[in-house]
Amino acid sequence: MTVRSTITVLALTVGGVPEGCMAARPTTTPNYEQLAAEYEARFEVIDDEAWLDLIREYVSRFRALAEAQPSSPDAGESLAWIATHAVESQDIESALPRLIDDYVDEPYMLDVCAKLSDQFHSFAAAGLDAVVARARNPSISTGARFFRARHELRVAKAVRDLRDDRTRAPTESQWTQVPEEMVRWLDSLDPSALQFDGEHSLESLAASADDIRYQGRTIADLARSTLYEIRDLAVGRPAPEITGEDVDGAPLSLSQFRGRVVVLDFWGNW
Repeated sequence: MTVRSTITVLALTVGGVPEGCMAARPTTTPNYEQLAAEYEARFEVIDDEAWLDLIREYVSRFRALAEAQPSSPDAGESLAWIATHAVESQDIESALPRLIDDYVDEPYMLDVCAKLSDQFHSFAAAGLDAVVARARNPSISTGARFFRARHELRVAKAVRDLRDDRTRAPTESQWTQVPEEMVRWLDSLDPSALQFDGEHSLESLAASADDIRYQGRTIADLARSTLYEIRDLAVGRPAPEITGEDVDGAPLSLSQFRGRVVVLDFWGNW
């Protein structure tokens, strides 16, 4: 008897598979690494129009993995994936309670904080505050302070933009397309207080966080860069000096053109 016929007889004997039917293959739930690798492989080849559907699909699948293995490390990583990849704010918000309660000191929480700093929602501010207050890992608590400060500055700008936009063209405001709940929250805030608190936090971090790193840079360096951006690169401030050579190889500096209209075209190849 061949190997193939032996397997067939065994399947018929043990499983009682009717003639003409194939035995179902056992299914296993992929772990976090397998699911993440599967997503990355599909993301590399997907059409631009389909990426939102792909993310929604994997938000659902990572949520199912976290629910199926609630006490495993895979649960925390799955929730962090949702918090950092989801496009719907409710998906990000729903992942936060367990992340903060059970996984607040895990390294991936800095990526979660980075994503929260880009969200113009009250849950993002509350989540960042909770990580700052509850993290015992100095890297996480210090990094969360930076992202909380960055969030305050971005929200302060959003509030000012909201009010300026309404003043210029109330009926054509871009904010008419923003969820009403978000607009109400932004309207309730004091941008001057947010700006002051954000800058004060960054000044403190710039002077004290040289030993904590995120994505290859110290938190102190990130804080200094953010302060430079908001203080020296803001609209209305003098442009920083730029030096180089013109098309003929002669020295050239931006300050040579002070008082004249100058168009700067930054480009590059990757």
